[in-house]
Amino acid sequence: MKKLILSSSLAAALCALAPASFAATTVSAGVDRMNIGGGRAMNELNLGVTSQSGNMLYGASAALSNPIGGINGMQSRAFAASVGTVVASAGPVELAPSLEIGYDKLGDGALKHFAAGVGAMYSARDVNVFAGLKLGRAFGANNGFDSGAYTAESVGVGYHVGAGMVTVALSSAQLPTVGGHINENRASVGFMETF
Repeated sequence: MKKLILSSSLAAALCALAPASFAATTVSAGVDRMNIGGGRAMNELNLGVTSQSGNMLYGASAALSNPIGGINGMQSRAFAASVGTVVASAGPVELAPSLEIGYDKLGDGALKHFAAGVGAMYSARDVNVFAGLKLGRAFGANNGFDSGAYTAESVGVGYHVGAGMVTVALSSAQLPTVGGHINENRASVGFMETF
């Protein structure tokens, strides 16, 4: 079975629930350009790991802004954990629903979220196209953020280079604020390898 690379965020807490041995583990690293509108943008480092055992998927990810950059000195952090399963695999197409818990921080404000999502991947020779959608609820909000609906979506493409894959992706997360929401839009370039 091909390795499904979910575009949703993942984190280590749920990895502890996973079996001790995995059929495949994918490690990824890259850079993001995160924009929250009004010309406000910052660079981030993103790291992730996804492990597959049978049809089960477990993983973790983080996105961290430049510690001395950010938007007017404002920093961003995003951590998440996910567990999912491949429910359909037909030729070059795979589909996997997942559950995720995460933490998002922007400046002095922060919130947690819980979401259900689905990821899909299409493989054709050396090219993979993947997409994901998550819907959930934000809670534990402070300093300008609020409890409310949490949504995120992503789409990307990967090209196999040697033993790994170069990826380019676009993603967006809508975080509820007091009186509205903030869109965190990310453009990412990265490299992943499966062991």
